[in-house]
Amino acid sequence: MSLSERWGIRKQPAATCRLRLVCFPFSGTGVSAFHGWRSHLPDWIDFCPLALPGREVRYREPPFTDVATLVEEVCPLLLESRDLPLALYGHSVGALLAFELAQRMTRQAAPPVHLFLAACRPPHLPNVMPPLHGIEDDEEFLANLQVQYRRLPDVVLRDATLLASLVRTLRADLTMFETYRCTEPQMLDCPLTVMGGTQDWFAIEELAQWDRYTTGGSKVEMLPGDHFFMQTCPEQLTAQILADLQVR
Repeated sequence: MSLSERWGIRKQPAATCRLRLVCFPFSGTGVSAFHGWRSHLPDWIDFCPLALPGREVRYREPPFTDVATLVEEVCPLLLESRDLPLALYGHSVGALLAFELAQRMTRQAAPPVHLFLAACRPPHLPNVMPPLHGIEDDEEFLANLQVQYRRLPDVVLRDATLLASLVRTLRADLTMFETYRCTEPQMLDCPLTVMGGTQDWFAIEELAQWDRYTTGGSKVEMLPGDHFFMQTCPEQLTAQILADLQVR
């Protein structure tokens, strides 16, 4: 299996595909976080949820703990497969990965056609939550994670035999999220759609501040649900993505 295939990037998409949608999941999860999306997407989209190291089929591999390092590995693989226009979606920590990837691709004159950022405040705003990634005790770490994120999705904790691996991945993802700094942002020129959950703790005024990172226009869409609304309203979320992609 090639490195691209390990990440879930197809070298030869179906002949019907006109656009590739690359998706980054939220903390602790992988491709399964996007279960059910495929049925809501038309055949002209090459749906590409990325298989990140340290989870699911790649659980034996060490997870990344740095946003830039992960993007450095996946960006060349996507550029090699630049046979289709590319849009990016990221949820929570995945939004930071999608944002960093969009910046890197823009610097290399291969920008995405659209960037979707969900459940994530822009990086210039200070983190109002106490950092969790340095908590060494697993039970204390999970307890604090539950408090901050209101609930953990069932997919994260349903298999007790994988708990140690999941905690490792969650801690690595929180390290990426809590230590990320965008000190020299690359101005984007693609449209940006920011999504938030109506029951999440992010204020719409905070989400709207993503507009400073693009000249291509930015808007905020609020969807029903909490921090993990991508799993509870996939039909509405994918409909929003399709509506924005079809206006290109």
